[in-house]
Amino acid sequence: MIQVRPASGFLLLAILLGSASSPTGAPPLVAQDTELAEAAPSSPDPRPLTLEDYGLWSTIGQVALSADGRWMTFAYAPNEGDSKLYLRDLDDLGSDPVELSENGTGPSFSDDSKWLAYTVSTGEGEDQKRTLHLLGLQTEDRWEVDGPSSFSFSDDSEWFAVHKSRPTGDDGARGADLILRSLQNGSITNLGNVAEVAFNKGSTHLAYLVDAEGKAGNGLFLYELGGGRILPLNTGDFLYQGLSWHEEGRALAVLRGSEPTDLVQRENQLVTFRDLESSGETYDPSNDSAFPAGFVISEFRAPSWSEDGERVFVGIKEQQEKLEEAEEPRADVVVWHWKDKRVQSQQEVQAGRDRRATHLSVLNLEDSRFFQLSSDQMEQVQLTQDGRWAVGFDDSRYWTDPDHERNRDDVYRIDPVTGEKTLIAEALMNSMGTSPDSRWFLYWQNQSVRAYALDSGRTLNLTESAGGIDFENKEFDRPLEKPTYGVGGWSTDGETVFLNHKYDVWQLPLGGGEAINLTGGTGARDEIRFRIMDLNPEDDGVDTSEPILLSAYGEWTKQSGYFEAVPGRAPRELIFEDAMLGTAGFRGSGIRKAKDGDRFLFTRQTFADYPDY
Repeated sequence: MIQVRPASGFLLLAILLGSASSPTGAPPLVAQDTELAEAAPSSPDPRPLTLEDYGLWSTIGQVALSADGRWMTFAYAPNEGDSKLYLRDLDDLGSDPVELSENGTGPSFSDDSKWLAYTVSTGEGEDQKRTLHLLGLQTEDRWEVDGPSSFSFSDDSEWFAVHKSRPTGDDGARGADLILRSLQNGSITNLGNVAEVAFNKGSTHLAYLVDAEGKAGNGLFLYELGGGRILPLNTGDFLYQGLSWHEEGRALAVLRGSEPTDLVQRENQLVTFRDLESSGETYDPSNDSAFPAGFVISEFRAPSWSEDGERVFVGIKEQQEKLEEAEEPRADVVVWHWKDKRVQSQQEVQAGRDRRATHLSVLNLEDSRFFQLSSDQMEQVQLTQDGRWAVGFDDSRYWTDPDHERNRDDVYRIDPVTGEKTLIAEALMNSMGTSPDSRWFLYWQNQSVRAYALDSGRTLNLTESAGGIDFENKEFDRPLEKPTYGVGGWSTDGETVFLNHKYDVWQLPLGGGEAINLTGGTGARDEIRFRIMDLNPEDDGVDTSEPILLSAYGEWTKQSGYFEAVPGRAPRELIFEDAMLGTAGFRGSGIRKAKDGDRFLFTRQTFADYPDY
C-alpha cells in the first residue's frame, strides 16, 4: 500500500452523503492549518496585514475524485512558493494524506479506481521540463515518461496511452511518439509519428493518425488492443486530421487533405468507416455538384457522428486565394460598414476566431447527399443530442435594429436528412434548448413556456396547460423581454421538464397536464432558492424514480446546503447551515459526486473561512 508522508498546512473537509451520514461511519476530517496557526499572534487583538503575511495564505486546487469515491487528490498552493499535490484515502480519514510531488497538475483516475496519472513541471521558460507519473493505488507501481503532451486511460482501465510532445524542428509534421502501456502486465508499445490518438468505447481498438516528415507513411491506423496487430485503414500523401470515433466505438471518421500552393484553405476529403471490417468510403467534394461552390471541408471542425451512425457532421469554409505580401508599408486604415453586425474593434478582437469559423454541414452516408446547415444569415445551428434534428437561429432580419431589440432570431427546425427548414418561431429572444432525448425544443415567448415537438412540428403551451404558472423573472432589469429562471432539467423517461421558479422547482408534463411543485412550495414559503443538482454529465436527465438532490440557498438568512426531493412531497433537509456549501445554487460548482458511488465532496466557506473541502 502507498507509504504516507504527512501533509502540513492543509485544511480539508470531506463529507459523505447517502442519507446524510457516512456509509463507512468515518467522521469528516478537519485538520488544522499549522503554518497559519503558528504564525497567528497569541493576542486576540487584530492587527493590520503586511506584505509578509500574504505568503501564509494558500489555495486548494487540482481536486479529483476516483470513480468509486475512495481516493481524492488536491493541491495545496501557497501564494509564495511551489504547490504540492496530495492523495487522500477517504476510506481512512484518520490517516495523513500522501504527498505526491511539488507542482503536480492534471490528476486523473482510471475508471476502475486502481491507477492515478498526473504531470509534474520543473524549471521555467526554455528549461521547463514536464514528466508524466503513473501510480498504482493498490500495487505501488510507479512509472514515469518525460515530455508528455497528453495521456488517457482506456474505458476498461486495462491500457494507458501517453502522447509525447512533438520534437522541436521546422519540418511542419505534427507527429510524435505514442507510448502504450498495458496496465495488466506492464508491457510497452511505442508508435512513432502519431498526431492524434483515441481509444474506442469498447476498449477493443486504439485509432491513431500518423503525420510524419515529408508525409512518409501518413494515414489512419488501427491498433488491436487484444492482439497487438496494426491495421492501416487509409494511407497516402495527405495530411490527416480530425479523428472521430462513433459513440459506440464501431465506426470512424477522419479528414484527409492537401494544401494548394496558391490557396489559403486546405482541400479536404471525408473518410468514413461505418464498420471496422469495411474498406471505408471517401467523400470528395470536388466530385459532388451539390457541394457548395467555392467552399471546402475544413479541418477547423472535427467530424462528428449522429447517434444512429447514418450521418457525419463537418464544417465547411469558403476558399480564398493567397495574397502576395505587399512590399510597401501598409496604411493603418479602419473600414467599417454601417450594416456590419459588429463594430470594428470587436471584429479586430475576434479576428482569430473568425479565421477558424466554419459552417455546420452534414453528409448522409447512405446516399452521399450533402447539405449545408448553417450560413452567414443563420450562423448558429444547434444539433439535437442524437443528430436527427437541428435548430437554426436566423438573426438577419434584426441586424440593423436598435441594440435593445437586436437580440432576436427567427428559429427553424432543420432536417439533416433532407435539408428542409421549417419555421418554429419568429423574433425569438429566449431559447431554452433541446431535450436530451432529442424530441423537444423549448422556448419562452409572450410570457409562456412553449414546447415544440421536433418530430411532428406541434407546439404546446406548457404555461397554459399547467394552469398559468408565471415563470417570468420579474427582477430582470435590462430593456429586453424578461426571461424565465431557466430549465432545471429533463426527466430520463422524456415525459417531463423541470422549470425553475424564483424559489421552487416545478415539474411540467411535456404532453400537457397539471404541473407538480417538486419542492412543495417550501421555497416560496421560506424564501429558500432550490435548484436541481446535475452532477453527472453522462446522465441523460433526472431520474424521477429516485430521490432528487437539490441545492438550497436562503434569500435572507444566507444559509445554504442540500435537500432531497421526491415529487409530491416536501423536500427533506440533508444539511443546511450558516455557511456557503458548494456555492449552492450555481449548477454544481464546488461539489462533485463519485461516478460509481454515493460519495460527495463539496466546499464549505464563510466570509471568514476559505472554501475548504
